[in-house]
Amino acid sequence: RVTPAEDGPPPEPFSLLGEADRQRVAALDDVVDAYPMTSMQLAMVYHMELEPERRPYHNVNSYRVATPLDEEALARVLTEAVERHPVLRTSLDLASFSEPMQLIHRAAPSPLTVEDIQGADQQAAITALVEREWATPFDLRTAPLFRVTAQRLSPAAFQLTLTEHHAILDGWSFTSLVAEILNRHALLRDHPETPQAPPPKSRFSRFVALERAAAGSADSVAFWKERLSGLDGTLFTGLGQTATVAHSIDREVDGDLFRAMSRLAVTAGTSRKSVALTAHLIALGRVTGRTEVVTGLGVNGRVEEEAGTEALGLFLNTVPFSVSLDGGTWIDLVRRVHQDETAIMPHRRVPFATLARHMRDWNLDANFGFNRFHALAGVRIDDERIGCSPTMRYEPNHFTLSIGFVQDPASDRALIIADYPASKLPHTVAADYVDSFLRAAHAMTVQPYSNYREELR
Repeated sequence: RVTPAEDGPPPEPFSLLGEADRQRVAALDDVVDAYPMTSMQLAMVYHMELEPERRPYHNVNSYRVATPLDEEALARVLTEAVERHPVLRTSLDLASFSEPMQLIHRAAPSPLTVEDIQGADQQAAITALVEREWATPFDLRTAPLFRVTAQRLSPAAFQLTLTEHHAILDGWSFTSLVAEILNRHALLRDHPETPQAPPPKSRFSRFVALERAAAGSADSVAFWKERLSGLDGTLFTGLGQTATVAHSIDREVDGDLFRAMSRLAVTAGTSRKSVALTAHLIALGRVTGRTEVVTGLGVNGRVEEEAGTEALGLFLNTVPFSVSLDGGTWIDLVRRVHQDETAIMPHRRVPFATLARHMRDWNLDANFGFNRFHALAGVRIDDERIGCSPTMRYEPNHFTLSIGFVQDPASDRALIIADYPASKLPHTVAADYVDSFLRAAHAMTVQPYSNYREELR
């Protein structure tokens, strides 16, 4: 099997398979490449199989688009997207090979449906569609593992609803696909003679190979073993164990506060992500009463190469991130968090399944992700909030408390989003967390040299 370097060429088709698996896949006439599933893909499939009624990682997002719908152009866009991106022609085979495999097919059908709901109760029609999509899981053995429905609202607007198995697309890839669909639709509507763009040079298979190499890296394993020894990610005890349908709290971050967070990042020599992550850790400490706080941290393992941002796939890992809230100034805490983030970066692709072996308990109750999806800048999405978020969404996962900090790429607007199953975490706790996050962000920007322990009381 071939293991490419970070800066080397992408793997040749089928080069990540052993000989026996190559012989099996050779019998599949329509398969043009195959490679093992990543650890995160397997985890998502596992949790969906574990909770079929709640369907974690079966995602539905619905956007109001402030442009006229051209059905012919949109159909062409979806056909082109499936042709351009191998992950949109991918199926998952859990049992036929020596290990779970993703199969890239030569072709896959366009997943587009178009409805006209002008004159109807539009909100009811959109809600019904989202509920139907949520209730209809994918057959992992059949590509594509995503669907698109366009509902015409008026001559000047339409609703675009996308359903996807999270195992094929991370947030960056998903929003890049949304932007590609909408930008290309607008271009073809006005200029139908425009030729199709070539496929991205970067491939998801490179990440698959790099993740497998990272899992066997002695340096990375030693780094994490020392860091994770004795660590336990359980934060919420005495709660129910059975999760129900996910609940969500979305709160806009005031523009003045976001700009203040940005200024603090500059003063501290860090990043906005480090400032937001610090607020997250303080909020967790406050709602749990703990000074030793552990959270999952979503990290991007995308390959840094030419056209690396254009490839679609699940370039994602979750790593445990811990901090001792034993006192000190806000600005020093932000810098300490940033230093720990930086130290993790060379080892970020070691999959959580490997990392969990070095923890006292594999559980992670909380997770944090910082998202600035640049591809959505300029896209005509009408959400009446930050300009890039869906009007309806369903994105369940397996965490007790999953936090997303989402920045609009074209402004100083942002959202703090808390997803949680109410059967495991009371609404009051989730709401207290969001309030605590915003208070912590305000406190550190107003008095960065004061002691953050005051916020934990």
